[in-house]
Amino acid sequence: MRIARQISLFLLVILPITIYFITKEDPAPEIKSKDVELSTDAKRLLEMVEIKGESEAYLYLLGIMAAPEDDPIEVGRKLLAEYRKEEQDSKYKVQEYPESKQIKIPKDGLYCDFTKKCRHSLFKQDYNIDEIIAANKIIIDRVKKFHSYDEFSIMTLPIVETERFPDYRAVFAYGKIKRLKALDRVKKGKTEKAINQLMADIEVYRRQIIIQKDMVGKIIYAILIKEDLDLISMILSSSTEPVNIKKIRNLSEEKKSYSYIFARYFYSQFLIYKNWDGLDENHIYGVDIMAGVIRDRGEKLLFLPNTAINSAVDEYLSLIKLEKSTTREFARAVAQDYDIIRSGTLSGRALYKKILAVCNSKEFITNSHIESCAVSKYLIPKPPNQYLSDIMDLDATISVFNQLYVEKKPISEIKNPYYPDKFVYKKDGEIYFDGPFKDKRILRRLTIEKL
Repeated sequence: MRIARQISLFLLVILPITIYFITKEDPAPEIKSKDVELSTDAKRLLEMVEIKGESEAYLYLLGIMAAPEDDPIEVGRKLLAEYRKEEQDSKYKVQEYPESKQIKIPKDGLYCDFTKKCRHSLFKQDYNIDEIIAANKIIIDRVKKFHSYDEFSIMTLPIVETERFPDYRAVFAYGKIKRLKALDRVKKGKTEKAINQLMADIEVYRRQIIIQKDMVGKIIYAILIKEDLDLISMILSSSTEPVNIKKIRNLSEEKKSYSYIFARYFYSQFLIYKNWDGLDENHIYGVDIMAGVIRDRGEKLLFLPNTAINSAVDEYLSLIKLEKSTTREFARAVAQDYDIIRSGTLSGRALYKKILAVCNSKEFITNSHIESCAVSKYLIPKPPNQYLSDIMDLDATISVFNQLYVEKKPISEIKNPYYPDKFVYKKDGEIYFDGPFKDKRILRRLTIEKL
């Protein structure tokens, strides 16, 4: 009887289940048979992100916070090796460089963020600039070394769960020290030297906007330029003697380039689609995802990654074209194509719901205009077009600066660089003007307060 029951169990339960799994149709072949090849444009965008060779500048920035006795490049190389292990296995625990060994970033009142309260307090405080420079020699030397590179390539893949961003705290500290030096010169009556120094610093930062290949780096140097513009404006507003100012060049097409950054977004989206871990009715948001969804013979949803990513290409190419536009052309494009440009790529609605920004455990930027690394809404979910808007805002502010101090226009006659039929307006010691997006980075205004 026992044997008979075992045979019955086998025939009635185990055998049917076994046959089901043996004969069950694997959806992968059906997906592959129905999916298409990647388009030429899609391949071109993906190829832009391929890692080609070694970037010494990137390695140097990864290790820039290393102890004085350690080589930043070697530290950066070891960190990169750790990050690549994590790329292969998202559960791998990265061995970070010990925080206890990192160089110290000054945090007292002299190094405050360049807010209204900070600006006024700095000019009133007494400090010895030579002592400050001596105490921060390692920071100054390392940032100067980093700025001496004429290349910068990201050596990690844009994998959402593992991507790491370099530490720019030393760069911010360097910018603050340079502003303290300029203020010291103003206090000593060397106004022209102070302005010339700040103008030279702006040129260094402009060059970095070109070289930087990630969104964080570009925004950081945009903020440094904006804060130096504010300080120059305050110096000029306070000067009792007329000062001739050379026109500051607007940002060229090359300096506004976000092509590589958009390509990294596209690559990140491609990886997500390629490794999609399930799809149901509640996960269909974007036009491109809809294009990649079909139903099999059993009415089950199947997702075709190549079809979906191909349908997203045009949106990214449209954004890349925008980087070549002037501020007026950019504002016009936003007004004409609200859905794709102002709201972000349509596909982004699905992408950003899927993304959880993961980055270094510590805050890597201590600036009031930028949230900490832990705040995901800054790092990833912001549509890529809005980062281009940040650079456009800086370019527009440069135009306002030139109208005020080079063309000597009264504030009431300064035109809004975005909208030629509108003018800027003064409020609480600053010049404001409207733009296509919200001014979250405080880049679309110019301080005209006196020191």
